[in-house]
Amino acid sequence: MAAVTLVWFRHDQRLDDNPALLAAVAHGSVVPVFIWAPDEEAPWQPGAASRWWLHQSLTSLAASLAKLGCPLVIRRGPTLAALQQLAKETGATHVVWNRRYEPAVVKRDTAIKKAMAAAGLTVESFGGGLLYEPVHVATKQGKPYQVFTPFWRALLARAGSGTAEAAGGWCEATAVRHDRVSRPAAGHRLGRHDAQDLDTGRGRGG
Repeated sequence: MAAVTLVWFRHDQRLDDNPALLAAVAHGSVVPVFIWAPDEEAPWQPGAASRWWLHQSLTSLAASLAKLGCPLVIRRGPTLAALQQLAKETGATHVVWNRRYEPAVVKRDTAIKKAMAAAGLTVESFGGGLLYEPVHVATKQGKPYQVFTPFWRALLARAGSGTAEAAGGWCEATAVRHDRVSRPAAGHRLGRHDAQDLDTGRGRGG
C-alpha cells in the first residue's frame, strides 16, 4: 500500500522546484497542509508585509492545488498538535517540509521532528529555500570554497530540481477537515481575527 505523506507548506508555497513535495510524491499519496501559528515564531512573528504576502501566496497555492483536484488543508496551531491530528485522520506515515533558518523556527521544527519520529512517522526536511545548502557545495575536505571558479564549477555540476505536477494522481486530502482560516478564492481572508492581522498589518516584524 502506498504511503501517505503530509507536506507541510511554510514559506515555499509553490509546486515547482519544491523538494519536499517531490519527495512526498515519490513516496505515494500527498496531503498538502498549511498551519497558521504565528506565535510560534516569536519574537519575529510575521508583520504587515509578510502577512500580505502570505494572503496572496496561499490563494495562489490553493488555486494551483485545486487544478490538480487536491485541496490545501488549513489548520490552526499549535503546529505539533495539528500535524499529529492530521496524521491520525489521514493515516499518514511520512511528514516532510522545506527547512527554514530562523532560530525560533529551527528550535520548534527540531522538537516537532523528534516528536513525530517518536510516534513512528518518517520525518524528513529539505533545503527548499536556498539554491543549494552550504554543506552540499563544499570542497573535498568538507569546507567552504574560498575561490569562486571551483565553487561555481561545483555548483553547476549538481542536478536541478523538477516539478511534481506532471506526476499526477497523488492527492489524499479530499476528505479531511479544513479549519476556516483561509478560503481559496478571490478576496479570501484568514478568518475573522487572523484576517484583521493580515489586512491591517497588526503584529511585529515584516
